[in-house]
Amino acid sequence: MNNQEPEDLIVIKDRLIDMPFFNKFDSDELDVLAHKMELRNVKVKEYVFTEGDPGTYMGFVAKGEIAVIKKTKQGKLKRLAFIKKGFTFGEMALADTFPRSASIVARFPSELLILSQERLNTLCDDHPVIALKIMQGISRLLSLNLRRTSGELSDFLGQ
Repeated sequence: MNNQEPEDLIVIKDRLIDMPFFNKFDSDELDVLAHKMELRNVKVKEYVFTEGDPGTYMGFVAKGEIAVIKKTKQGKLKRLAFIKKGFTFGEMALADTFPRSASIVARFPSELLILSQERLNTLCDDHPVIALKIMQGISRLLSLNLRRTSGELSDFLGQ
């Protein structure tokens, strides 16, 4: 199912425990999730994915920091945000499966936990309560992001 080494599974579970996204999951649920996650290390300036790539997974920053970058109509790269330890990226991909709307690049050496759409689908079949908790968490994140963006747009238009 997951070809992670036993040591990696322990690290993954430890990282999950440290993330606010997973604070409503019990120990057994975190064990199941650890088997579904991929541990990925990225170097400074390494791209995790590029705008336009297929959206097949979301990620959680376990260590380090990444940047969200978007190409403007003029072709310039614009930094939209920094994402630090404990926060997520790419969650829209699990909600809509559209191509990536921005690029993600490591700002510092970073450790990421990756949850693929395929493994989320397996969770839906085998552990629906866990999958529901993940989808509720993603819904909350998307709602918070939309509220923040709406506020920023309102401020921008009010200038």
